[in-house]
Amino acid sequence: MHEGEALFLARCASCHALDSRENLGGPHLDGLIGRRVGSVEGFADSEALTGREETWNERRLRRFLFNPEAEFAGTSMPRISLTYAEYLHLAEYITNCTGGRDRPQCHRSSD
Repeated sequence: MHEGEALFLARCASCHALDSRENLGGPHLDGLIGRRVGSVEGFADSEALTGREETWNERRLRRFLFNPEAEFAGTSMPRISLTYAEYLHLAEYITNCTGGRDRPQCHRSSD
C-alpha cells in the first residue's frame, strides 16, 4: 500500500470519498484537481470556500492540507498533524486519485 493511501484511509476517508457517489462530512474528492474551490454540487461548503474563483492544483492542495486556515481563513476543514513528508505523500496520493497524473487504482467508497 502506498504511504499516501494509508494516510488517506487513516486520516481522510471518514470525511471524504474519492469518487463522486457521495459527500460525507466533507465533499467528495473526485475530479478535485482542476476543479474550482468550493464547487461540489450538493455539498454546502463553509463560507470560506463558497464562491471562490481559484482552482485546486497539487500545490494548493499541499498548502491546504498543511494549514487549511492559512490557505482559506474560516474553513471548517480541521488541521491534521502529519510530518512534512507525510503531507507530501498524502497530497500526491489525492492528486493522483482525483484527476491528477495517472489515476492509479485508488481506494473507493465501494472497495
